[in-house]
Amino acid sequence: MTIERYFPTCIGITKNEKSDFTEIRKLCKEIQKNEPIGGRNWISSNTYNTCGTHSVHENEQFSDINSFVENSVQEYKQEMNMTTNLTPIDSWFCIYEKGDYQEYHNHPNSLISVVYFPDNS
Repeated sequence: MTIERYFPTCIGITKNEKSDFTEIRKLCKEIQKNEPIGGRNWISSNTYNTCGTHSVHENEQFSDINSFVENSVQEYKQEMNMTTNLTPIDSWFCIYEKGDYQEYHNHPNSLISVVYFPDNS
C-alpha cells in the first residue's frame, strides 16, 4: 500500500490484482435495472448511484470486493498506527456514463472513507 499525504488528509492507494470485474459490472447493471436511483439532493442527479437504496457492504454478491476493502482498511490503519475498531456504516456504487460526475462532497461522521474503482478495460 502506498500512503499519499495531502495535509491534513492521508490517502491509501492499493490495487486489487485478484478481481475479475465482469460479474460485478453485470451485477451493478442488474441492480440499476431493478432499484431506484439514490443520492437524494445530489447535484449530479443523472449519475446512477445506490446511496441510500442499496448497501454494498451488506450484499453477499460483493463479498470479494468487501473483503478486499476490509483488508485494505486494516492495512491502512496499521500504516497510520490507528487502533480504533471500525464498522462499515454505509456503502453504495455509482455507474458513470459519459458526462456524469461526482460533485464536491464530504463524509461526515467517518474516520475512513473508501472509493473502489474497478478496472475499466
